[in-house]
Amino acid sequence: MIVLDTHIWLWWVNDSPRLIEQYKKWIQDYQSQGLGISIISCWEVAKLVEKNRLVLSIPVDEWLRTALAYPGVQLLELTVPIVVESTQLPGFHNDPADRLGARSLAPYVGAGSHRKLWSLLPKFMIVFC
Repeated sequence: MIVLDTHIWLWWVNDSPRLIEQYKKWIQDYQSQGLGISIISCWEVAKLVEKNRLVLSIPVDEWLRTALAYPGVQLLELTVPIVVESTQLPGFHNDPADRLGARSLAPYVGAGSHRKLWSLLPKFMIVFC
């Protein structure tokens, strides 16, 4: 499984030319294994629409339902431990949504520690900076 950053997910679903070929290939390669979308990405999409930084052709709730139904997409829920542990990722940048998305992956890779999770992230997560 890989976890898609909110913008990567948006660009993929909207077939945006901003999505580079390497990311398209990763998405295609991992689609059968799972494309994780953190619940926080749904919130980010709704906030982008609210702030008029993203214009969708359909209402945001309909877009989210459609985008979450794409083949391979798995919604990654948040739990109290995930929220707390997202604040304890040494060396990870400070974007809260990215931290929550990264930590949401732990149950799927069986991470036993923050260090193990951090070492696995490059293999399992597309990060857009």
